[in-house]
Amino acid sequence: MKKFNYRNVYFPDGSTVDVDYNGKELNKMPLDNCFYLDSTVILKDEKHSIRITRKNMPYLVLYNGQYAGNDSIAVEPMTGIPDVYHNMVGLVTLEKNAEFVCSYSIEVI
Repeated sequence: MKKFNYRNVYFPDGSTVDVDYNGKELNKMPLDNCFYLDSTVILKDEKHSIRITRKNMPYLVLYNGQYAGNDSIAVEPMTGIPDVYHNMVGLVTLEKNAEFVCSYSIEVI
């Protein structure tokens, strides 16, 4: 899993650092970041676990910050990173009549 570095509070700069949160307790770490994932990931806290599977959505924003009260997490699968029109990371462009299929599932385990 790669975590994007941010040039300011809101926008990633396109560079990454390797992290391994798979199976770790997320309620013990502050998150408001975009990640690149190339496989299924399992996230957990002290009481819950979820499995996230995606197709053509390799980016994911995880948030459990100041407004989450340390008892919830927002999971936002994405086709590109925030500010994609400027940084071009994950930008998908389609020709006329072309198709792009993406999906994700979140399973409580």
